[in-house]
Amino acid sequence: MRIELPYEEILNVAEAADGYNEFTYDRLREMLEHFDQIIPRAYYNEGNPNNGERAYKLAVGREGSMVVYMNLKGLWSSGGGQEAIKAINENRDELEQAARQIGKADEFDISYRKDPAGHYEEAEIRIWWD
Repeated sequence: MRIELPYEEILNVAEAADGYNEFTYDRLREMLEHFDQIIPRAYYNEGNPNNGERAYKLAVGREGSMVVYMNLKGLWSSGGGQEAIKAINENRDELEQAARQIGKADEFDISYRKDPAGHYEEAEIRIWWD
């Protein structure tokens, strides 16, 4: 099961599932806040009302236990997609440390998909609690 939800609704799901193993609302919120300090927000052009939005989508699911997915699309580079993917590449260790130490996650993975020219089309962070 995997459901994409807005940021605040992911936190609501976390609150409802609070206390499932090491998965808690407070840990997830703090971990995502830390991620937000690393991953740049979207910027399209001056005056665009979508500027400042998160450059990723979140999904929550079950793989036997709770899992959170963070999906970044890279082709919309004017919106910050390539910059966001570059930021997770450069800060992978810090993101994983936040997932494991702040979020108390058991697994942290990043997978990538590139186009034929070698440009990032997508990156996905998977964070799983057992």
